[in-house]
Amino acid sequence: MKDFKVDFFKLDYNISTNEGGQNIIGGYAENHAWRHFEVLYRIFDKVLADYPNVALENCAGGGGRNDLGILGRFHYACESDYSFFPYGIRAINTMSLFIPPESICYYHNHLTEANFTADLDTHLRVTLFALPIFVGFGAQNADRSTRYFTKVREYIELNKTFCRPVMANHPVVYHHTPDIGLTGPADWCVLEYAAQDKSRSYAGIFRLNDKGAIEYLFYPRGLDVSRDYDVILNNSDKKSAYQVGNL
Repeated sequence: MKDFKVDFFKLDYNISTNEGGQNIIGGYAENHAWRHFEVLYRIFDKVLADYPNVALENCAGGGGRNDLGILGRFHYACESDYSFFPYGIRAINTMSLFIPPESICYYHNHLTEANFTADLDTHLRVTLFALPIFVGFGAQNADRSTRYFTKVREYIELNKTFCRPVMANHPVVYHHTPDIGLTGPADWCVLEYAAQDKSRSYAGIFRLNDKGAIEYLFYPRGLDVSRDYDVILNNSDKKSAYQVGNL
């Protein structure tokens, strides 16, 4: 890192060790992984101490190695292998129970079939609830005036101007559907991020299937009942002024 002046390091090496072997230490059976992780943690403790300005991203297994030991030594955790609807937002909803959302990387367009699982707006809205990484925009000579590129620019602008200022300042996270997990039965996934001073918040209300209830009654929790707010509905782009007590 010193020779190449590295600013960003990404760990993305996938291997399955299964159960592993055992050693008898002091009369007790000890799994090989115990010593392995002790050494691994020491390595990254030294990296953090020697290179405090290098950002570390843990991505292996699409975010499958987010144990507390790794999380305590890396700045970013990835959600990539399930980056298609409805699993992408369900994974973010679950990961944000124990990882700050500003530390969750979401790989948009990481999987080629993602665009077949939801409409473009839904697919892009998921990017507002993590740190989005856009995996390519097609060929270099692609027509950048199409609806897809126009819509992507709109969401990137929304993220930069409204969502990112909330997320980058340690938002208060409200899980309106905290227990749905990744694959359990659920009709809705509802996630709200709010500024700590309750000056603004935003929420995603994602309908996960077409079999459950067609309406969801949403009560914002990140707002102050004594304040007035402008409420924007992204579906219709309508803007209205409300007092929270009247919502």
